[in-house]
Amino acid sequence: MRSIFFLLLLSSFLWSGIGNVGALQGNVNMIRDIQTLKVKSGMELEVEDKVITKEKSRLQAILKDNTVVTIGPNSIFVFEAYKFGSKDDSHAEMRMERGFFRSITGQIGKLAPKRFNIKTVSTTIGIRGTDFSANVSDNKEIITCHKGSISVTVEKKIYVVDEGEQLILVKKSVKKSNSDDELPSSFSVQIVDAMNQSASSVLDNEIITASENSLNTVVQLGSDVLAEITQQDAQPIENPTVEFPDR
Repeated sequence: MRSIFFLLLLSSFLWSGIGNVGALQGNVNMIRDIQTLKVKSGMELEVEDKVITKEKSRLQAILKDNTVVTIGPNSIFVFEAYKFGSKDDSHAEMRMERGFFRSITGQIGKLAPKRFNIKTVSTTIGIRGTDFSANVSDNKEIITCHKGSISVTVEKKIYVVDEGEQLILVKKSVKKSNSDDELPSSFSVQIVDAMNQSASSVLDNEIITASENSLNTVVQLGSDVLAEITQQDAQPIENPTVEFPDR
């Protein structure tokens, strides 16, 4: 009887809200409604939660459909809308305001791929594959497809980014003549090969070097192994206090 009660309690814990924090490292806060909460490993996630990671911190979220979202340091990520049900009503909408994320899509990516979207400041990422990431700063975005294929919408134009490719977007501001005022930003977009040790491109007289090693690496999620990233000087998440077995 105690075993049955434990399994029911564990099931309730795993499937509460839209998912749970599988692991975290460092200082991570969450804005929910008007409250700022300190995130703990195993904490449930809800729609409209805004995750804010500090320097050398990161969080890994595991959603109900087994989608894994790893959020890097100095990042802001919002779970805008989410439902995991049938093929007709499943959907996921997320937003990256700043920093780095990597997503390995789960069942929604198979059931309703057209209704799985992640927005950045300047783009909308739609999935045609299962594994992709984005690095977002004030003037530049680097979106990488690690497996499968993704579509990236920039100012109503759709770019297809296949496995092993990166889309590099740079914002350009044009000043009005005889004025210090700036017109709305436009974008320079280029797709490069991310599989090279160092893929370089020249955009707006600026050399951008996109190294796969400097962006991130991933370890596939298993029953006792958490997917992890390395970015700049950040360290992988180690010794998580909550494990999510295969379901």
